[in-house]
Amino acid sequence: MTSPHRPIPPPVNEIWKTFLTTANRVDPERTITSFELRASKETRAIAPAPQPPPVSMSDLPSVPVLTQSVAPGDMAGTDFEVTGVLGEGGMGRVLLARQKSLQRDVALKVLKAAETSRDVVDTLLAEAIITGSIEHPSIVPVHALGRDKEGLPVLVMKRIDGVSWRSLFNDPAHPAWASLAIDEGDRLDAHLEILEAVCNAAHYAHTRGVVHRDIKPENVMIGGFGEVYLVDWGIAVRKADLEQQDDAAMYGPPVGTLAYMAPEMAMGDLGRIDARTDVYLLGATLHFILTGKPRHEGDTTLEVLFSARDSEEVAYGPNVPAELASICNRAMHVDPDERYQSALELRQAITSFCRHRGSLALSEKAFSKLSEIQSAQDAAGAVHDRRMYQAMTECRFAFMQALDAWKGNQDARRGLDAVLERMIEYEMAQRDVESARALLADLSEVRPDIEKRIDALVLEMEAAKVREAKLRAMERDADLRIGARFQLAILTVLPVSASVAFGVMLQRGQHQATQKQLILFPTVVLMLLVGAFFLLRARLTTAVSRKAFAMFALFPMATLLHRAFAIARGTDVASIVMTDLVIVAVVAAAFAITILPRVALVTGLFGAGAVVAYLFPAYATHIFTGSTVLGTAGLIVFWGRMVAQERTM
Repeated sequence: MTSPHRPIPPPVNEIWKTFLTTANRVDPERTITSFELRASKETRAIAPAPQPPPVSMSDLPSVPVLTQSVAPGDMAGTDFEVTGVLGEGGMGRVLLARQKSLQRDVALKVLKAAETSRDVVDTLLAEAIITGSIEHPSIVPVHALGRDKEGLPVLVMKRIDGVSWRSLFNDPAHPAWASLAIDEGDRLDAHLEILEAVCNAAHYAHTRGVVHRDIKPENVMIGGFGEVYLVDWGIAVRKADLEQQDDAAMYGPPVGTLAYMAPEMAMGDLGRIDARTDVYLLGATLHFILTGKPRHEGDTTLEVLFSARDSEEVAYGPNVPAELASICNRAMHVDPDERYQSALELRQAITSFCRHRGSLALSEKAFSKLSEIQSAQDAAGAVHDRRMYQAMTECRFAFMQALDAWKGNQDARRGLDAVLERMIEYEMAQRDVESARALLADLSEVRPDIEKRIDALVLEMEAAKVREAKLRAMERDADLRIGARFQLAILTVLPVSASVAFGVMLQRGQHQATQKQLILFPTVVLMLLVGAFFLLRARLTTAVSRKAFAMFALFPMATLLHRAFAIARGTDVASIVMTDLVIVAVVAAAFAITILPRVALVTGLFGAGAVVAYLFPAYATHIFTGSTVLGTAGLIVFWGRMVAQERTM
């Protein structure tokens, strides 16, 4: 098989060639032991010889074990009565036994009848001594090490009534979950608590110079009350023993579980085996918990070995929290110097994640909400919807809660900035500069670009205010309703004056006004208007009201001038009055065009009066007076409506 991977060092190359002659028959998830390699003719030459144990069998106390094969006469002195088999491995068996003296169940690890060679005995003794030397709550206690009546080693251990972590993972309905996890839907917290306990056990072993080399879910037991045990120390080694090896023995075949192996284990580089090797295995175990798959997979053993050797960074899916993915990849880094330097450091990272996992969950939920907002806004093409702003407020609150729970949640900080920017856009669209500035102050970093836009908006709004003020002033200047009551009072001067003048004529028995009267009456009206202007000009606050007053004054002024010139030319009274009606009609038309279109009706009235005066010249004065009274009465009606509107303003 041709591999694209980097070359394998010559000693490892030869070892791998020998190892692969049989390894393709090996389950990648099963532990490969030195015992198995020595037991195979193909791999015996590359298998490392076991280190001589620090004790000999003759030094061990006798541990009589009662089995069904023991004769009744040999039962005396036996403290352990075998009641069953708990498990079986390559070279040994684990028996369930009753210790009569203490009335308790224990586990006895013994050799198989066919496996009693010196190598096998030394291997079990080494395991017993290593396990017994590291007393920890998460390491199965060793009660005793002795020899049976055949002189073979017997390892007496605490009987663990529980289930393997792997079995628990594979069975979501297992009864043991009742004591481990409250939330049936999310059991990650329970798995991480188990892993933290395993990290503690591994770290304790490392402080005693022991490296486990086979940490995986199958080798973790969960007791009936949630106790966690790191078991099967069969291939564990002491770092001090490895350092005593000569150079020729520094490379060996892969020992351990291929699917979880660290690169230095796959390369058989015994000189690099240390606590960081177990850190890798702990990371590979976390990988399994997160994905449900072993760290290394392949169609052949060589592919699995290459995967272990290269240990490329894993790209986890969105269902794996980013921080936990980072922890996992760092623990499984190909370079031991880049990993967590101890199992304790790894446990602290996991503990830190667990403490702020709630914060991460909040930020993930908020990001989901933010994504919905972004999609809705992109579809709508606007950010002015009030309901959308309410959704952004809720999203902002969720990110703030996440940051309150964990100040270091950078995802929540980025999310909060993103939603704040959208809220700023909304406030700017609503022209709410103060709110926009308040939101800008909450951003994690200074944003000169947004600040410039807000400043530009302020200038734009100030300019708009100036324009609006000018428009309001112009509208006010053109609003006849302002000061309408004063204008109405001025209007009443005309019909009252005309009525008084007509009354004087009737009292004197006149049918036509005299030339003197023609001059006197408009003069009096004009003087009254001028006097009213000087006395009450403060009421004329708008341009249109001043124009209207000027138009009112134009009526008597125009007729006065016309009458003066007409009398000077010797024009008769009837013709003068008829022409006055035409002049007044023209002035009214100008009023209608420039100020109040409804005055056009009055224009028609004066025009009709001029025609009637032409037809009946003898009644010209009567017609003029009547037209004046009726015309100004119409204006008074129009102004009366504006007075009512002025009161409601």
